[in-house]
Amino acid sequence: MDFSQLLLQNFAQYLRASGASDNTIKNYLCDVQLFFRYLSTHDQHISLNLLPHLLSSSSISTYQNYLHTCLSPKTAKRRLSSFNKFLAFSISTGLSHKPAPKSPTIIIPSPSFRFKTYLPALFILLTIIIAIVAGALAAYIL
Repeated sequence: MDFSQLLLQNFAQYLRASGASDNTIKNYLCDVQLFFRYLSTHDQHISLNLLPHLLSSSSISTYQNYLHTCLSPKTAKRRLSSFNKFLAFSISTGLSHKPAPKSPTIIIPSPSFRFKTYLPALFILLTIIIAIVAGALAAYIL
């Protein structure tokens, strides 16, 4: 059994002890496995000695940016929530130390994403403007 599997088993026990439901545990483990896959695709080997480095503030920031650029905001938020729980587990068990605070990273979504997000609001605003103009024209004409 490799270190990541052992780590996931211990994390599952930690979640059970904290009262998490089976479904929550399943989702958290899946999300943390995705983090491990992310590390392996970036040539990061997971071991007891490297874990504190892999959970450093710069690594966490890089992973957060990756999630926000590749996933929907809701999915990224859930994955980060799972990751934060894993981080709390690793700190509480002494496998890692609390990352040093870092200046906040501002993630600016792409313009096309922002447009899609605000499209319903823009439609409503345009409808209101047309109604106001039509009302003013009707009052002026009558």
